[in-house]
Amino acid sequence: MVTKVSVDTPICGKKTIVTAEKNSSGKIAIAIASDCEHLQTLNENLKEVGMEGACMGFDQNPIYVSARESNLTPTCLVPCAIMNAVWVECGLMSRSMTQDEKMRELKLRFI
Repeated sequence: MVTKVSVDTPICGKKTIVTAEKNSSGKIAIAIASDCEHLQTLNENLKEVGMEGACMGFDQNPIYVSARESNLTPTCLVPCAIMNAVWVECGLMSRSMTQDEKMRELKLRFI
């Protein structure tokens, strides 16, 4: 099954769609569609992630390492979106939660 996450960041004005899907090797294939040049670089650098990589800390996690190498700012929400999509595909996060109207939206709000 495919997991898609939409990221709309008014601060930078970029919109991104992250797609994650478990492939035949058991790893999670990742595709990033965005008009951000740094995210296009991340899309080229980060093709797939294994469950073990998705469970690593920030300093060794391939998603966050690739984000750093692609010159994303530390405030970019896309690596977190990728992580959530990968966790759903790995079964570490319930897919049914992503379908629940109350649970499917994660928010960051300045108050």
